[in-house]
This record gives sequence, C-alpha cells and structure tokens, in this order.
Amino acid sequence: MLKAKRHFSWQLTRFAEHPDFKIASNIYTHTALGSKLIHLKSPDPLKAFGLLFRTKSENDKGLPHSLERLCLCGSQNYPIKDPFSKMGSRSLNSYMNSWTGSDFTMFPFSTQNTKDFSNLLNLYLDSAFFPLLKLSDFKKEIWRIDTNQEKIQFQGNLYGDMKTAANDPDNFLLHFINRFLFEGTSYQYNSGGDFLAIPTMKYEELIDYHKKFYHPSNATFFFYGDLDIQKHINELEEHALNKFTKQEIDSEIKLAPRRQHPLEMTARIPMGWKPIDPNRPSQFSMTFLCNEISKDPYLTFCMGILSSLLLEGPGTPFYKSLLESGLGRNYIAGSGYDTTTKEATFTFGVTGMNDADSRKVENAILKTLQVCMNEEFDLNMIESTLHQIEIRNKEIKPNYGLLLISSMIPYALHGEDPLPPLYINKYINRLREELAQGIPVFQNLIREQLWNNQHKLILTSHLDPKLMKNWLEEEKNNIEKLEIVKEENKEEEEIDEGSLEKVNTQNTEIQALNSLPTLLPTDVGIEVEKIEYAKTHEINGIPLKFILQPTNGITYIRIKFDVIDLPVDLGGLFPLYTELVSKLGTSKYPYETFEKMKELYTISGLNLDPFISCDLNTIDRHTEQLLLEIGSLDHNLHNAFDILSDFLIQPNFNDYERLTSEIQKSTKKRADGLNRDGLAYAISLSASSITSAANSYEKLQTLNHDCNLASLIQNSLSTKKVIDDVIFRLKQIHSFLMQKGRISILIHSSDLSQSAEIIERFELLTNALSIEYPKFNEKIEKITLERFEPFLYQIYFTLPMQVNHVVETYMGTSLLNKDYPALLVLSELMTLNILNHELREKGGAYDAGCRVNPSNGTITIFSHRDPNNLKVYNAFEKSIQAYSSGEFGDNKIDEAKLATFAKVDKPLPAYQKGLAMFINNVTNEMRQSMREQILEVKRDDLIRVNHDYLMKPLEKGLSSRIIFGVEKVEKTVLREAGWIVQRPIEIVSDKLNAES
Repeated sequence: MLKAKRHFSWQLTRFAEHPDFKIASNIYTHTALGSKLIHLKSPDPLKAFGLLFRTKSENDKGLPHSLERLCLCGSQNYPIKDPFSKMGSRSLNSYMNSWTGSDFTMFPFSTQNTKDFSNLLNLYLDSAFFPLLKLSDFKKEIWRIDTNQEKIQFQGNLYGDMKTAANDPDNFLLHFINRFLFEGTSYQYNSGGDFLAIPTMKYEELIDYHKKFYHPSNATFFFYGDLDIQKHINELEEHALNKFTKQEIDSEIKLAPRRQHPLEMTARIPMGWKPIDPNRPSQFSMTFLCNEISKDPYLTFCMGILSSLLLEGPGTPFYKSLLESGLGRNYIAGSGYDTTTKEATFTFGVTGMNDADSRKVENAILKTLQVCMNEEFDLNMIESTLHQIEIRNKEIKPNYGLLLISSMIPYALHGEDPLPPLYINKYINRLREELAQGIPVFQNLIREQLWNNQHKLILTSHLDPKLMKNWLEEEKNNIEKLEIVKEENKEEEEIDEGSLEKVNTQNTEIQALNSLPTLLPTDVGIEVEKIEYAKTHEINGIPLKFILQPTNGITYIRIKFDVIDLPVDLGGLFPLYTELVSKLGTSKYPYETFEKMKELYTISGLNLDPFISCDLNTIDRHTEQLLLEIGSLDHNLHNAFDILSDFLIQPNFNDYERLTSEIQKSTKKRADGLNRDGLAYAISLSASSITSAANSYEKLQTLNHDCNLASLIQNSLSTKKVIDDVIFRLKQIHSFLMQKGRISILIHSSDLSQSAEIIERFELLTNALSIEYPKFNEKIEKITLERFEPFLYQIYFTLPMQVNHVVETYMGTSLLNKDYPALLVLSELMTLNILNHELREKGGAYDAGCRVNPSNGTITIFSHRDPNNLKVYNAFEKSIQAYSSGEFGDNKIDEAKLATFAKVDKPLPAYQKGLAMFINNVTNEMRQSMREQILEVKRDDLIRVNHDYLMKPLEKGLSSRIIFGVEKVEKTVLREAGWIVQRPIEIVSDKLNAES
C-alpha cells in the first residue's frame, strides 16, 4: 500500500506484468475518495500523465466542451489566461492539451524532464480542480451578446468554432446518427455544442457542471513511464486530493433502450467544402447498436477484427459490393466498428450515391452480410489483419505512453478493468486457437451483433446547399429575440464588454505570470544524442548504410532518390506519382493480391514522400529528393524484399479504371481538406514566392494540377486519350528514378544479424534493375538550375467557413548560417510574448506564432482559425517592431530558449533517428554546435536578426501574404488594398478564376 500525506492512502487492488510491452501495471483506489490511479511502469523516458473525468451531456449546449475550454483560463494558484500556451516558454513538454469526448474529458501531457513532469502535474491539477471560471472568460471563450456592432451578434471562441463545425457534413452526420441510435441516453446530445443551442447556456450552469463532475470521486489518474510514483502520489495529495471529501456522483452512462424494429429516416446535411457530383448527391448508411464494449473486451477485440475483414481494403466484401459495384464513391463517415461510446456501433454505407439507389445499397449490405455469415473467411486476410495488430504492438510510436493511455479511456470509463489494450497478444492467441478448432467466430458475430440485431438506424441523407442558410436564418431569429434584452441590459452589457476589453488590454500587467512553474536553460541537457552509422557498404556504386536503434524486432528500409533534375514536363504529375504508384499492382500480382501481400508482410505497405531542402550553407541552392520506405518484422524481411523488388521492377501502370478512380479520389481527398488544412496550404503557397526550395516544394505538392486533371477526365470526350498520356508520363517518372546515380539506401534495425542477407538482396535487386531499365548504369550529369527570382503574393482565397487562416512570409536563412540560432529564439519570443497575446488572448484565434524553417529558407508568421483577417497583419507588424529596441528582460530570453529546446528536443521514435543525417547530411557535430549556439544567443543577436530579416523587409514591403478566409468578405475593399480575391480551386474548371 502506498502511503500518501496525512491520513489518506491508496489501496493497491491489482498488479500485473506485461512483458510483451515492457510494462508493469499497478491499479490503486483512493480509500477516502474512491479515485482510481493507473500506474504503467515502463523504462520509457518520455513520461505521460492523464486526468480523466466521466462527463455526460443532458442537452446540446456543449457544457463538457465549454468547461474544458474555461478550465484553461486560469486557476487559483496560476491566475493567468491560457496557462497551457504560456508553459511553452517554461516547459520541455512534448504534448500538452485537453480532450472532450462524447462521455469524457481528459487533461493529458507528456515530457522527458523529471522536474518538468512535477511542474506540469501541479498545473494540471490546479487547472482542473480549482479553475477560476470567471464570467469575463465565459463571455470571451464560450459565448456572449456582442452589442458593440450595429446589430446584435453572438460571439465567443467556442461558439465560432462550433458554428464552423456545423457546416462539416461528416461531423453533422455522425451526430445525427447518434441522436437517434442512442435516443434516451446522453449520447443523443452534442457534447461539443450545437451553435444554435450554445447561447441558451447560462454561466451558472457551467459552475454547477464543474462542481458535479470535476471531482476526485469521478476521476481516474494515469501515470506512464520511468517516474517516481511515490513522489507523484504525494503531489496529488498535497496539491488537490486533501482538499476534498468523498462525493456520490451520478456520471454513469445509461444503456440505450433497445428497439425491436429498425428505424428508417431521411436527413438533409450541409454541403461543407466538398466537390459534389450533381448526379450522385446522396448518402446511405445502416448503423447497428452493438455490444457493451467493456463487458467482454475479447468480443470487442474480435468485432474490431471483423470490421477490418469486412471493410478495409479493395479485396474485402463490402469494398466489392458497395464501391467496386459503383453504388457509391466512398464509404460513409464513421464506417466500421466504433468503440467511442459505451455500447459500440457498426456502420455500413456510402457517399456519392444516386438518389434512386438507396434500396439497392441497403439490399447490397444485407446480401453481403448474409453471404459472409454463411461462408468461411479467407485465412490469409485474417492473418494479415492480426499481423497489423502485432506490428502496432511492437512499433514504438511517438508519444507511445499517451497513445496507450488514450486506448484505455473507454475501459476506464465503463468497466472495472482498464487494461484490455495490454491483453492484445492474449486475445490474438485465443482467436487463433478458436479458428484452428473450426469455431466460426466471425460468422457468429455477424449473426449475433448484426443480422439478428433490430436496433439499427437506416438513413438516407441528401446534401442540402440551403441548410446552412436556414440555420443562419434561425440564428438571426434567435438574435432578434434578444433585441429587447439588448435594450434592457444595455448598461450592464456595456460594463461587461468594457470590463472584458480591459482584461484583454491589461493582461500582461494584471496576470501573475510569475506564478507559473518554470524550467531554466540550465535544466536542459547540453549534449545531443549522437547517432552514427554502424556499418556502410557499397552495392554497384550505390551507398548502403545501417543505423542500429532499439526497433523492437522491426527492420526499416529507406531508399532515397535524387529528383532535382526531373524534367519540367513530368513535374506536374509528380504529386500524383508519389500518391498513386504505391496503390498499383505489378505485372506479376494484381492490385488486390499485392495489397494482401503488403498487409501480411510489411508494417504499412510502401510509402513515398518528397523532401525538398535548402543547402545547409545557403538558401540559393536546394536539393529535391524522394524517400521510399518499407518496414517489416525481422522474420518477414525476405517477404518485404520480394514486395520491394516487384514494385521497383515491374509496377503495373496499365490499369485504366483504377488510375481514373485514384485520380478522382486523390483530388477529392485534397479538396476536402482545404478547410481543415487551409493553414498548411497558405503557408506553403506564401513561402513558394520567397525561395527556390519553397517554390519547388509547392510545385511538387500542387493541388491545382490534380484538380485540373480530374476535371479533364470528368469532362473529356476522350478519357482514354487523357489517361494514356498520364500513364506514359508516370512510366517516364518511374524510369527516371531507376538510375543508380540518384539512389542511396538506409537501414534501421536492432542489430546487424541480417546485414548479410540485406546486402545480398540489394545486389540481386540492383542487377535486376540494370536489366529492366537500360539507363540504370548511365552516369547522371549535374545540372545548373536557373536562378530563382523571388516575387510577392497578396491573395485572399475564399472558403465556406467562419474563421480565417492568415499568413505572412519573409526570407530566412539556412541551417548552418550563424544567424539561424538567433532567429529560432526570436521566433519563440515573438510567439510567446506578442502573437499569442494579441491574436489568441485578445483576438480569439485558435493558434498563432512565428516559424523559422531552414528547409525552405523562410520565416512565416501565422494566425490559425482567426475571426479577423486584415487586422491580423497589425499584430504581425507589432510583433516585429516590439523587438527592434531590445526592451525585453533576460527572463524573456531564457523562456524563448527553453521553448526553442522544447521543439529541438522533440522525441523521435527509434526508426527516425539519423534521418536528417541521411537525407540532408546533418552531422552530430552540427547538431551539437547548434545546441551550444542557441544557449549562447544574446540580446544584441536578437535585435540584429530582427532588424535584418524582418524590420527592413517590413519597411520595404518585401513579404508575401496569403489568407484562406471566410466567403462573406468585402471584396471591393480587399481589391482596393491590392489583394487578389479568388477561390482556391475550381473543380469543374481548368483554371483558377477570380470571383466577380
């Protein structure tokens, strides 16, 4: 028994060893409060923590989400707005956040530093259990009536976010399904908040919600990693638990009353930002309410396997019956088995359906289930699925501790045993034994959980372009009802809003920033982890290098191709090549067979990623490379080499139907991501006008070419001719890569025991390539690229969303330039002290900051999901001007250095260590020198680089500006200010057209 301070104690209720995971689990119960504590002891230096509350909803006001947000606005011991973001300058954390689910709220963090762990633990405990929950923060963060406009308006950061989320068709559909499938339970409500319901929330409701659910008697504490659990037990007691007494809390989630007959419905859903085929505007789904997930975790495990067998991959039954048949374009959102609720759900369905085909899709689903229920499953498909699960257990992912903790959430919430994720190998062995005995495991599951299950929702949904407009009209009506309130409470509102503005403008002076715990630069280790090549070899002139790391019995193969001299006429198709070529079959194996081989013998198939980087010493030159990666369990290495060889030697580019389908899918996927990834697109495009590296990256990642190609295929009368040209150029790209002079190879493994086999297999492969590709042995002539001439963008791209992504880019420098360390520290100074304050705290943006990127030689200032657009640039300018005079304290420099190290020291998984050395020739000595230079940055260095790289260009107008923003904007005002206004892509057009 662990003794905590005073008279409280934790009772050890369970202990177990989990050798497959190198983890020992200890489960405790607090004898006085009933709190649960799960200690996952591990040698992992990246420690993790999670504070879990079970939180349920009784309406659509979004109380769980709102409280999570408001807890991050200051607490009793740390009375400062947004303490999590401010810890960026005081912590070496690798993750800090908070999560709201449909039935839980969690506050997780991770860090490698022992002192930092205690600092963060104390901050998290105070934020969750003793938040200030001020009315002024409620009005700013959640919702308020804005009376400073000509017309009354609803405002608030969460309100704006959920208003944007409401227009997402997938998000809307999932909430709609839960509303009716879980009728009579808390899952029928939107825990995030419906923007039309949020303004009905009262401040007092949020206070009561905190008292009810944010209590130790409703809490589970997770600790993971190499840490002193006794010390942290005492910290829990001292900083939180000894201030409470036990409380009976009704947070139990009720089971849904089971229906005896299916429920059939139709629904209208918002369009969002999606290219829609006017001939296929509908969606169909059939969702079953299944088992209680924590009651029988083995059953839950098997249902997850069944989901993979039925749906994942082109060879699966539902892929064939729903997608290959042409009934739908893609699976519907939420397809498959979902364990994010107390009772799991299983969804089948499609998007891109013809209006008249709903019965055809329904019949196809039922017929496929019936066939699968009465036929045997392919044992190879079962083994490939189990193989992928085994890999997930072996592969050490970044922030593994938090991933493990998150996988335990549903079991900790609803069951007595939170550890089923650690029983996976036991479940795999049991399943294999049952299958070997001839038990029809999956057929029985289909019959019990799906076929005989009448509690299901059959839904036909139609995309409605007027739906969001109707909601906005309803919002307007709700606002008009408040006009009387506006007049009656005008004086009170003016006081509140004035008070709110006062809080915003005087944050720096009145908040106790010094109350936050902090590390110092002296708490940061000075020595970098040294990575060396354990062995080097040369195969027919191709360098082969080995790096030894604890990869847990997995070997990773990476092949680097130099593509700097890729012909211009092939460049437009390079993004399609990198995305498509790994999804093709080979001359020897059709696509479906080849995919099954990859699933059975590799980690995650074949992956290709372009890397464009400035020269280490100058931004006037850059490299362009393509990285091919394949990994496998050590005992499957020979199979992985077979797959790699077939892929390189004889890919099949002649599958017309598949190529056409994949081009359309690629376009749709990237176009769908414009709202979600608007900031990334804006940063990439803005940087592309500044340096050659950034310009090349944008060209090799361009979305516009894909959309034009998809449009051409869709509208062309001679589709075959278009595809023939695409195939010809894809083959040319592949042949271009197959030259030994542009190839290098890197191996990550646990030891060198298989190095001889690897060398032999690469010798066989290179011999085969030299036969297949006549130019394989030809010497590659070095080329001289034309000098890149920078230019400037000032473009506003309109998107159907409620917030803006605002970006400004300046010319930066290369990695080894003497100014780079100072620029790194300066960027953190600007982010922590000006940009966060002006744009997040005062302006309401979700995120803001400054990034220095030596890979493309740029400096980017950005604001993410900002309610404002052009006025954001005033804050950008202020952040630059603030550091021109040097009027900032030494403590600010120390904080910026700490924030810099938090990014530089971000933990890497074993299989990624040394990649910078392989791709960009970044040596241990360079990394060590960089670390020492960061520590040595002085005030004068910061003033100088700010003047040279930002202030001077600002005065001369030498920056590129891009906004991905709201549609409803004063276009005339923008154009008069010199902005181009247009949509980012036109799916049905072959060119970008400025809006009229």
